[in-house]
Amino acid sequence: MSRRIGIILIAILGIALIGGLGYFGYRYISSGSGTITVWTIKGNEDAVKQVATVFNKSHRGYKINIVPVAESDYEMKALYVLAAQKGSKDYPAPDVWIMPNEWMEQHRNKLVPAPEKSLDSAIQNFKIKRAKGEAAPQFPAKGRTNIQVIEQDYAPIAKSDLINGDKVWGVPLNMDTLALYYDKSKVSAPPKTWTEVVNLTKKLTNRSDSTINQSAIALGDNQSINHFADIMSILMLQSGTKMVDENSKVATFNGDGSGTASGVKALDFYTSFSKPGRETYSWNRSLGQSLKALKDGKTTMALGYLNDVSTLGSLEKSRIAVAPLPQTDTNNPQTYGRYLVATVTKQAQSATNEKKVTAAWDFVSLFANPDVSQQYAEKQHVTPARTDVAKRVTLSTVYKPFLDQVGLAIDWQKTEVQVADGAINDAIDLVLKDNATPPVALNTSSKNYTAFLQTDTGIVTDPGVITLWQSSDDATDFKPIIDNFLQDNSDVKRVALSKHTSARYEWELLSAMAAHAGPDIAIIQNDHMRRYAATLQAFPKGTLNPAQQRADDLLALQKLYNPPVYTDNVFDGKIYGVPANFETLMLAVNYDVYTKRSNEELEKRGSEFTKNENKFTDGPMLWDDLKELSRLATKRDGATLTLPYIAIGTGNNVAHAADLYAVLVKQFGGTLTDPDRNVSGINLPFSSQNTTVAGKEAEDLLKSFTQPQNNFYTWNSSQPNSLEALADGKVMAAFIYPRDVQIIKDRNPKVQLRGFSLPQVKNNTDPVDFASYFSMTVPLASAKSPMAFKFISSSLKQSQSAFTEGSKFISPRKPDPVKTIDRLDSGNPQSFQGATATSYYKGYYPEAIDAIVTNLMEGKVNLDQAADQMSQSLKKRIL
Repeated sequence: MSRRIGIILIAILGIALIGGLGYFGYRYISSGSGTITVWTIKGNEDAVKQVATVFNKSHRGYKINIVPVAESDYEMKALYVLAAQKGSKDYPAPDVWIMPNEWMEQHRNKLVPAPEKSLDSAIQNFKIKRAKGEAAPQFPAKGRTNIQVIEQDYAPIAKSDLINGDKVWGVPLNMDTLALYYDKSKVSAPPKTWTEVVNLTKKLTNRSDSTINQSAIALGDNQSINHFADIMSILMLQSGTKMVDENSKVATFNGDGSGTASGVKALDFYTSFSKPGRETYSWNRSLGQSLKALKDGKTTMALGYLNDVSTLGSLEKSRIAVAPLPQTDTNNPQTYGRYLVATVTKQAQSATNEKKVTAAWDFVSLFANPDVSQQYAEKQHVTPARTDVAKRVTLSTVYKPFLDQVGLAIDWQKTEVQVADGAINDAIDLVLKDNATPPVALNTSSKNYTAFLQTDTGIVTDPGVITLWQSSDDATDFKPIIDNFLQDNSDVKRVALSKHTSARYEWELLSAMAAHAGPDIAIIQNDHMRRYAATLQAFPKGTLNPAQQRADDLLALQKLYNPPVYTDNVFDGKIYGVPANFETLMLAVNYDVYTKRSNEELEKRGSEFTKNENKFTDGPMLWDDLKELSRLATKRDGATLTLPYIAIGTGNNVAHAADLYAVLVKQFGGTLTDPDRNVSGINLPFSSQNTTVAGKEAEDLLKSFTQPQNNFYTWNSSQPNSLEALADGKVMAAFIYPRDVQIIKDRNPKVQLRGFSLPQVKNNTDPVDFASYFSMTVPLASAKSPMAFKFISSSLKQSQSAFTEGSKFISPRKPDPVKTIDRLDSGNPQSFQGATATSYYKGYYPEAIDAIVTNLMEGKVNLDQAADQMSQSLKKRIL
């Protein structure tokens, strides 16, 4: 090729590229290659693609793969895939994570900070191509640090959220702010201060005693007010409230706790709008959600974000207008902000591509470029994050108040959003529901939030310490196991046992795993093992160490341990967990209630109860026996139950109702899922010749105890929770697991309980029981996995000891099976039920399966609907 032809081709190529992308001044930056995966909330992907086009021009070896994820489960999917350290075809693990700004603090430990000067480089290297004669806006100064860019080019909220230590951890994509929506047909001049809001409220509210005929403003509540936590926060912040002392981890929004504290005054002001008797009373929950109430004309003013326009409809020709947020001090205007922020995860720290983190941050840094920021805002129809771009962007007049407020946005550091907002919610609840004074309410919620901030996270970085996490649902006592392990392993300083509330366990566990922060051993409920398997390490060969057994671990698990241990913990031929403690469902009787009831019947001559007392002391062998005991022991006043015999047959108020149904299906010979674990068969007959439907048989048997026409009617949905009722002596019997005993005794320390084996269906010589237990697992995030597996091996050796009466520790090793006829005199059911125990596969969403069965027992769905919903859930994957 001649030099002249080469020059012409280069020129043509350059013109084509510039014209196609609308940019000039590109500078080739990276010689690396690979794929950078960007996760964003669904609906945002087109604007992100636009930025990817700019990036690809300067990083020709990299491909940007944009993964849009539904907002409803965005966080959980991200945590799961980061914990698994890999994704799927549809959800590859994110290198770049675009998230709400409020998540930054709770997820900072999963991120890597920006390389120095990356933001300045992105700002200076790209400028949009403009029409001939169009003046380019002044660009920011060159040579600034990342921190200077964030501090100088964005609202104060960006500094608060994105600068930590001497590093920048993200770049804003947009900036939405809290503003005042109002009905311009009723308000000619929107209020600029909260004092003016009060005056308008007094003038425009139409009420008759506590009945509000027309609301002036939607404020004061925590259930019906959109963004109540943000509104309450900005009222505090505008008044100068310091929300948290980050150094001492103390919540300070109650100030000095007095009635004069700014936070207390803000709470009193806010709740006054929802308190009958106050002169500002203008709102209650009967009016519906605040923004919809404004749209429907029930209220004149409401607070919201630009993002809420979709709820209100098009404002261009509407009676609804928007104005800046009212202020406490007009000389220092502030509003609450929300925005999306792009950042880079630890997933980008690829061992095979050292340049990937830098390239990922080059992509993220592009959002700091003024021209890119403007294009993003115009493409997405949002207000830009940069204050200079907010002054020049071309958007409709509806946006003007929001554009004017871009530089005024603030917030406060929330270690975890839900808990922080929950503290504000609790304070409002205490005032509105419990009639607490604002100082008392704020002191209480502040104290509770401080307790959360100071809670031990369970994350330990000492290399000589093994961390073990356990849910509060698990009553296994690991102390003797730990003590024995430490005696044999002097190189381990200690095993740090951390117990987490069951409601928060999954979130905290996945969050720690996603941050590569452990734990080393995670205790996971058996029916959740499929959900967690991708985040766990498979057991290395020899972990089980079967004593004097010539078998590999899989065969040892199958032959030597209770049946569910194998089916629950083995996936794709690999072991992912094993229990130290094994529990089966049993019948528990409050013996104090039984004794009192027996004494009552002794006074009656010829009482049937007394004649059949041996059935109570021996326990029911069959479900038919249980019906008979229910008939004899239940006290009724007509159709009213005054003392039920047993809690059974409903869903919401019976502990382990789903397990009861499942074991009955199995006892009737049915299955809950097909062999491939994809479809539920609870509504299917055995065959064309045998039309019996095990799922229907189980449903009918359980519900028969709730039908008043039956002489063994004993329970209904109006009764209290079964465990509470058993503890309080409001029912004689209930089905429990051994771990429930402590819950019952915490409520009633003096309760006397006696356990019986699970009843069986008639003609079943081989019993069927049900297991629920917790497995020891080793997360991928464990940095000390060899020692963690050594701990598990040690615990299994200890668990081989026989079950002893009164022990909280039940061996998962298979005992000798006991026939149905022999179960009445075989002692504690936990000593023999393991051999005949079963469980069933619940897929990736076990709580959903339990909820479906509960709804079946409550009559909210029929059997066919339940089976269909279960099948849908079984087929659903996390990724």
